Formats: sequence, C-alpha cells, structure tokens
Amino acid sequence: MELTGFEPRRSDLARGIVIARTTRALDDTEQRALWKLLGLAGITESDEDEDGAPADPDDGPPDPARRWHAAPWMPPSADELEPQRIAIEQAARTYAVEAMWFVKVETGIDGVAWLEMTASEPESDESTESVEEGTEQSDVASPTKPAPIEVLYAAPDAPATVELEDDADDDDDVDLDDISSDPDAEDIGVLESHWRNGTPPLEHTVSFPIERYPEIIDEYDWESFGVAFKIGGEQLPGEESVVNAFFALWLSVYQDERAEELEAFQRADVIHDRRHRSALMWVEKFAVPATASDQAHFLLWVIARIHDILPITWARFEVIDSAVKSRATGEDGDPFVLAGNPFADRFRRHGEEGALTWAVSQSAWSRRELAGMLIEVALDHDPDDPKTAIVAERLLRRALAFDARSDASGYLAIVLVRQRRMGEAIALAREAPSRDVRLLVVGEMAEHTPGELDPALELLDPETMNDIDPE
Repeated sequence: MELTGFEPRRSDLARGIVIARTTRALDDTEQRALWKLLGLAGITESDEDEDGAPADPDDGPPDPARRWHAAPWMPPSADELEPQRIAIEQAARTYAVEAMWFVKVETGIDGVAWLEMTASEPESDESTESVEEGTEQSDVASPTKPAPIEVLYAAPDAPATVELEDDADDDDDVDLDDISSDPDAEDIGVLESHWRNGTPPLEHTVSFPIERYPEIIDEYDWESFGVAFKIGGEQLPGEESVVNAFFALWLSVYQDERAEELEAFQRADVIHDRRHRSALMWVEKFAVPATASDQAHFLLWVIARIHDILPITWARFEVIDSAVKSRATGEDGDPFVLAGNPFADRFRRHGEEGALTWAVSQSAWSRRELAGMLIEVALDHDPDDPKTAIVAERLLRRALAFDARSDASGYLAIVLVRQRRMGEAIALAREAPSRDVRLLVVGEMAEHTPGELDPALELLDPETMNDIDPE
C-alpha cells in the first residue's frame, strides 16, 4: 500500500484529513467498518458511541458504494505513530486500501489577537458622530462586520494604501508623487497576518494552469473569494468526498476556538458539477486577520494538494458574483461550474479565428463549457460600440451553436437592443428557451428605446407573467 504524509504532529494545533483509495468500491457497511477500525486506533474520529451505536444516526439512505474515502485526521504524537501504522496496515488488508494520503496544517488564525486589536482601534470622529445622531450600531465597523469602504487586508506586495487627512490649519497641497516615493508609505494602511503558530503552508507555483494569479492578490475582494477547478484522470466513485475534505481543511485554519464571537465568514460552500468534473469552493464576507497574499497562497497550496491526489487539469481564482453563483448552484436544476477559459487566452494571442479553430478541434472541454467561455469573452466587448458589438454578436451566436440553452440568448438580446435592432431582439426573445429573455428585452427597450416599446409588450403573455417572481 502507498502511504503518503503519515508523520507525527509538531504542534497541538495540528489538524488534518485522511484520504483513502480502495481497489474496489466499498458499500455503506464496509465504509463504516473502515472508519470504525481507524477511529478505534485514534486516527480519525469515531462515529459510534461507547455501546457501538452510531453517535449521530442518519435516517437517510445509505452512502453509495465508492472507491474514494475521506475523513478528518487527528495527527499523532511520535509515540502514537507506530501503533497507528499497524492499524492502517490492518485496514488496508481488510478493506482493499491501495493508497492513503495524510494532509495536515499546524496553525490557525489568532482570533484573540485580532479581536483585541480591532477593539482597541479608536473610532473616527465621523463614526462617533453618526452613532450619537442615532445611526444603527450595525453600520459601524466591527470585527464581524467590516465597513464596506475600509480596506481590511492588503498583501505585502500589493500597492500601498494611503489615507490623507484634511487639516484645516494646513493649506499646503499634498504631493502624491512624494508620498508614493516614500519608502515608509508602503506600510500605511497595510495589516499583517495574525497566526497562532506561524503562517500555514503556502504555494507559489503549481504544475497546472491557474488563471487570475497573481492578479487575485491585488484584486482580492473579502466579500467573495474562491477557486474553481476541473479534475482529470480516471473517474472513480466518491471523488467528491476528497474535494469536500479539502474544503473543510481550507476553512479550518480560519477558526479559533478561543474566540467564539469571531465570525470568520458569513457563508461558504463547495459545489460539484459532476457532469464536467468541476468544483467551486467559495466563501463570502471573509473577515479574517490574514493578508490577501497569505489567503491566496494558502488556497493555492490546498488545491495543489488536491492535485497530488486527483489530477487538476485547469483552475482559476473566482470572484463569486450573482451570475457565477446562479450557474453553480444549479437554480435550473443543473449545476454548472466553468473552471477556466483557455479560449480567452487563445483569443488574445491568436485572434478570433485561431481561438475558434482550437475550440472545435479540442476534446477536453464540453460544448456547454465552450459556450460559457465564448460568453465571457463576448462580455468584454462593449455592446454600445458598433465595432465591438459585431464581435460580441459573432461570439454569442457561436456560443448558441455550441449550447442553445446557454446564457448567450440574453446577452445577445442586449447587444441587439443597444444596436437598435429591436425586431431581431423581439424575435430572439420569442424563440429563447428561457422566458427571462422576454423580460430582459422589455426592460432593455424600456430603458434605451422607450418610444419603441409597444411591440415588445406582446412578449409579456400570461405564461411569462406567471413566471415572474413577486419578490
């Protein structure tokens, strides 16, 4: 059996995950027995109580048979290492385990220091005045709700953030060039990371394509941060459990059990697009005492470790806007994660024809994924400019040829309205698979060509009106 990463802990903060691959699919009963054996050895948490009954009984259907298996790992002390190795070898013989990976981190954010630091920061006169005048306390920056206009974290290698204070007694103009050339200016407004046992493991280079890196460090947005990736290699049942385990490990370093009042994030999730073997790990309102550089490079380390187990063919850092979330969560019943856009790179380097030649000749990406790539490139072209609108229209029509049910219909309707081709926009809306395109055309025409709106109102038939969300 192949055993990777099995070593003793060096810190009491150590936590990790264990991944196992079996030569055959284990059913639900065998999976429970495998984890029970490892749990009794202290390798993972046991899911049974002292009487042998499940500690958290699940009334749902049994887990499907799988070859990939994942669970939390409690890294052992040096004295516990050999007894646990014996238990691992026994489990391998009994349950046909052909490989096991152990992955750990031994640090976490210092939530106590962060809360103390933020609590000691003096409130500005403006904030104090707002509170005194009756402004709700929730509008004031706090450790759990940073003010929207405040730059909370900046990477050490990010451009300096400079705040200038107005001084009524000083009429001298401030020379921005002098400030930017000041060697001490880069420290202004930059917060350092606060870790309990040094920084977590970081990765700066990976062997697979990673889009939006290193740009993500300068463009980091604490309100929505994540990564999408596409898995390659042989597909075996249960690979989603591997991704889920790494998702939990990623967020575990941003917890501090000593600071229960610290809310590191508001929402987080991992979404699987099983049809395309893609996944999206994301978090919202990520208010943690770590620089953008640390966050990006630790997440890069996480997906690099996934790549050690499940080969990643493409990845990109993602800003989770409403469109990305809508597609990924599968509001239409079909989750879709676009984990990269190699078409865009070829479009920039080889032009439209060269990129399209690649699109029709490659086999790694599906037609739906290709449609998504073309839509993204089309959105970089201004629909109000006749020259760029022509390119956008060609790309969107080609996207519809790849996938008629893609979002291209709506974006194409916008291009047609902005180019004053109202009849074509109305005809497109009538034929579009989604009735949302009808509402979009009516809204666009009401805003841009209200004098020509009457023909579009016919799109609002009873069926379309019934589909409108009252909210």
